[in-house]
Amino acid sequence: FTVYDMVAAGRFVHQGPFALHTEHDRRIIGEAISAGGLTGLEDRIVSQLSGGERQKVLLAGALAQASPILFLDEPTTALDPKHQAELMAVLRRLLQAGKTLVVICHDLNLAIALGARVLALRDGALVCDEPITRFVTPDRLEEVFKARFEILKAADASIRVVPDV
Repeated sequence: FTVYDMVAAGRFVHQGPFALHTEHDRRIIGEAISAGGLTGLEDRIVSQLSGGERQKVLLAGALAQASPILFLDEPTTALDPKHQAELMAVLRRLLQAGKTLVVICHDLNLAIALGARVLALRDGALVCDEPITRFVTPDRLEEVFKARFEILKAADASIRVVPDV
């Protein structure tokens, strides 16, 4: 399948069997391709893309569904830093556009970058439900993860979390 085909498959939920894409569908598919950072790759075969590019194809397909909420499970796993940054930029744009994202991740820095509300589970129980700004403290992180963390502040006042090894 091409990138276009995979993203277009996201529109099937809005069509009957054997229906062709309408002009409205094609516009939404194009917007999803653009939002996913895939412009120029529409004719590429998905199996020949890098892992990061394939991840963006899956996200674009989800965007083509035009649902109000996106559920993403570990969206940056196995992505190189360049593709992680690109994907995070796409997710930030979606949030700014009013899209609701439910992101399951172990990457605290992704949650920080998205300005998330954190729901943390341990042993199947909810142990935290609070804004990321209240969650990212050394004591709270140790309580939830049973590990020490170092919180780094950048020149732009953003923060990053790293395990204290």
